[in-house]
Amino acid sequence: MNEEKNFPEQEMDEEELIVLLDENDNELNFRLIMPFEDNGKAYVAMEPVGEVAGFEPDEVLIMEVIEDEEGESTLQPVETEEELEAAWEVFEALYNEDACDGNCAQCDEEDCEDRE
Repeated sequence: MNEEKNFPEQEMDEEELIVLLDENDNELNFRLIMPFEDNGKAYVAMEPVGEVAGFEPDEVLIMEVIEDEEGESTLQPVETEEELEAAWEVFEALYNEDACDGNCAQCDEEDCEDRE
């Protein structure tokens, strides 16, 4: 998946399905977890929907969002391991902001494991 993939900005909705194509033009379905930014770059974090070859069910994929001259957004793999690690840290911090803090008497999450 080293090629850029079309990713219209209007599809960046949490309820939308993101379809990527692998090197054999097989469709790979992902669900957007969240868009986020780090160091002036835009990224998306997503997870596979159903069985996606090469991915574990709860694995997170982070890709960079690139906008071309016409304003079209595309996804491309993060270029370096260092950039990916930095993006992962930002994603993890943002994602965990919404996680339960263990004080589940005030938690609204019905499926929270710590809920009394």
